[in-house]
Amino acid sequence: MVRSFWLSLLLGVGLVLGSAPSRAQTVRLPKTGDPAFSVDVPTGWTYDYDQNNNLQFLSGDHSTALQLSMIVDPAVGTTPLSSVATDVFKSAGAEPYSKNEPGTLAGHAGEAFYGNLIINNNLLHMTLVLAKLDNSHVACLTTITRDGATPEQLATLNALIGLVRLSGTQ
Repeated sequence: MVRSFWLSLLLGVGLVLGSAPSRAQTVRLPKTGDPAFSVDVPTGWTYDYDQNNNLQFLSGDHSTALQLSMIVDPAVGTTPLSSVATDVFKSAGAEPYSKNEPGTLAGHAGEAFYGNLIINNNLLHMTLVLAKLDNSHVACLTTITRDGATPEQLATLNALIGLVRLSGTQ
């Protein structure tokens, strides 16, 4: 589950999204059912649904990326978010997360985890925000930014994060 999440993110961001057309519309993950993410995609961002039911976004200049996913598993009800994060970072081939703190995902309390990943000798900064929505759903928002991303590029990413909503939750 976690391995396919990261393989999908890395392959999707590098291959699929680089050629996806820009679309100004509202997208949803999952496409049907609840709980679900929805995002009003701003101009300049591309998006795609991958084969593992993740929703991925890439900025026009390819400096930042965002992935939304929903872990659906009864085991998450008793699994600490730190354990989920450890598995995600390990499966990505990333360094273990170096910092964590309380976080929010679309207004839901959760935990944020920070670390780095090196792909093709390029340092990428990863942030993973996890929020348990109920006893069988964990919402995941992952961002990847190139080392040296400008304040403007980061502001564009933060603006996209601000458009992420969750529905069908308690």
